Amino acid sequence: MSLGNDSVTLKRINEQNTLFWREQSELTLKRLSDKTLFDWAKKEMDSEILRGVSARERKTLEQLLADLAGAKSDFQPDFLADFSRRGGKASKRDALQVLIGDIRNRRPTITPGQLLCELEGDSGTGVVTRIESQADVLAGESRKIHYEDDDGRRKTASVSGLRYRLARARKK
Repeated sequence: MSLGNDSVTLKRINEQNTLFWREQSELTLKRLSDKTLFDWAKKEMDSEILRGVSARERKTLEQLLADLAGAKSDFQPDFLADFSRRGGKASKRDALQVLIGDIRNRRPTITPGQLLCELEGDSGTGVVTRIESQADVLAGESRKIHYEDDDGRRKTASVSGLRYRLARARKK
């Protein structure tokens, strides 16, 4: 009987076991941080309860997460669609866009050049604090409109982008 070899083998098995469960715990935590995986696992667990699956026959949370992580790679388009749904909302209209909308409502046929002239007339009195002249900018750079947003933050917008802002105002 070789007791020395058995204890070395048992020690190696325990080390492998410890390593395996450490990796599994990290995987479980990573999978739990994925909201979609967690939501799917929760729905599956609720489904097993509603179907009357005995506690002994139900899958563990770790097993459900592992199964769903595998399914996630098989059904990546579904997950990408969910990711798209969770994306950020489009930003609200800023103060300059509201001002452009107001001007456009007063003058429906206004051109981007006329809009720039009107904004230059408003410069320093309201939303628009300053519009850079061509002499203010270096060669190759675009002119900027300096304005204050509703929350008081100072922002800039490119003069060349006025046509796009005007087009958005026409859509509203």
